[in-house]
Amino acid sequence: MSLGISFESTVRRTQGIHRILTVFYATVGAMTSGMAAESDPWTYKFTPSFYATDHDRNAFDLNLRANNGPHTLWIGQYERGQDFKQ
Repeated sequence: MSLGISFESTVRRTQGIHRILTVFYATVGAMTSGMAAESDPWTYKFTPSFYATDHDRNAFDLNLRANNGPHTLWIGQYERGQDFKQ
C-alpha cells in the first residue's frame, strides 16, 4: 500500500520542518535568556497530524506551541501535496 509520498518529498519536508524548528527554538532561546530565574518555565506542545482522504491528496500538519505565563508562541506548517501550503 502506497501513501503517495515519495522519498524526495519526505526529505524536503523534513528539511523544511528542521528550518522551522531552528527558528522557533532560536526565538524562544532569545526570549528566555533575558528572563529572571524565578519566572515560570516554558511548556511546549508538539502536534503532528497526517490526513489521508479518498478524493484529495494526502496532507500533513505540524504545530509547535510554547507557553510561558501569559505569553504564547506558535508555529505551524500545513501541506497538501503541491496543491496547498501554509
